[in-house]
Amino acid sequence: MPARVTIKNPAGLTDVLTRLGEVASESVLRQAVVTGLQPLLAEVRLRAPVRAAGFEGGKNQHPPGFLKANILAFHDGERSVGGLRQIYGVTWDKDAFYGNIIENGSSKMSAQPFLRPSFDATRRQIVQAIDQFIQAKARELANGG
Repeated sequence: MPARVTIKNPAGLTDVLTRLGEVASESVLRQAVVTGLQPLLAEVRLRAPVRAAGFEGGKNQHPPGFLKANILAFHDGERSVGGLRQIYGVTWDKDAFYGNIIENGSSKMSAQPFLRPSFDATRRQIVQAIDQFIQAKARELANGG
């Protein structure tokens, strides 16, 4: 025997379902990921090596700590596909290009990785930050926000 359901407030149900859809919107999910990147960004900045002598590159002298000061989060619009997949990450500014040499090494120096170790150290914090953001947004929208 099929169960019978009576909806006493169809407009209220429609409103709740509409707000629930807003929680899963691309905008909210992007905000959640950006929030989740913050622990990783902080850890990468903390672990980025600082050379006492700085780095001479092209026309510009890069003082000690330049790499650390030029770590940034990014959205890769070229590799992202709207509504399907968004690519975010943490890297260094183009003026701190030598971050790649430090991270991966070269024929003249061994690698000093700091990106992957930072991710490994903050993986749970990233997930927790994203989850907390989505939960807070769901509560906000459930309360009519």
